[in-house]
Amino acid sequence: MKKTFSGAFHLEIERNGVSDIMSSMDSVSTDYSLVESLLVGKKAVIFDMDGTIIDSIGIWNRVDQVLMSELNPAVQTEEAEVQRRRDRILAGHKGTENPYLAYCRELADACERRELSSEDVLAMRHRIAHELLEREIDFKPGMVAFIKSLKARGLRLAIASTTNAANMAVYRTRNRRMMDQLLLDDVFELIVTRDQVSRLKPDPEVFQLVVEKMGVKADEVVVLEDALVGVQAAQAAGMQVAVVYDRYSDKDRDEIERLADVLLYRNLSASAPSVREP
Repeated sequence: MKKTFSGAFHLEIERNGVSDIMSSMDSVSTDYSLVESLLVGKKAVIFDMDGTIIDSIGIWNRVDQVLMSELNPAVQTEEAEVQRRRDRILAGHKGTENPYLAYCRELADACERRELSSEDVLAMRHRIAHELLEREIDFKPGMVAFIKSLKARGLRLAIASTTNAANMAVYRTRNRRMMDQLLLDDVFELIVTRDQVSRLKPDPEVFQLVVEKMGVKADEVVVLEDALVGVQAAQAAGMQVAVVYDRYSDKDRDEIERLADVLLYRNLSASAPSVREP
């Protein structure tokens, strides 16, 4: 059952993430217990990837802006409209095998390139994406230390992402900026991507697959997510959810805060970020 508390609670945490909460326990024991209670009895932490571990949501708007420009240089679309269009189309085709084919079909039509197949446009999108993902994506500030801290506590770590395996391979083997800080395969014992499931979030399938493969129970897991669909998926799988702030989820902020077990609204690179219970 989700705990509710009156008032706003804040906890000072040092740069190195969760492990540094320990040194502050005496001075903020009440607030500390609110956060620490999520880890009691837990064996694993499952992370979302885009918007949670890495600062990448905005890059997809840029990918699609570049894609539309290549399809038709006369087409100019604002970033906010690109995201609204993508969210709307993907939500409308979430039950299909690959919603991105439907999305690419609509992009081709909007750019007056009806001679191109959905597969052609999707291949263009993958090429553009891989170029940008390799050069520009980085971990969210402080996230590397946060992950290492959880690992040092003996928690098992996994990633449950609806990005595809090809994109994940860029982060694992080609993005030098990320690899110089942390090798994903050194700390995450399991990485599950969209290619391994038939249904995307908010369906709980990806989280159910992770716990099945890890041999843990849903109530032994904490999920870190940034987006509403991820929160909904984790809760549908029977898991508690801590939400990492990402501005691209602001449109769903009220519902995210209503559903989340804990809100990790903090800049992990700051010396005194806050953790707040809803």
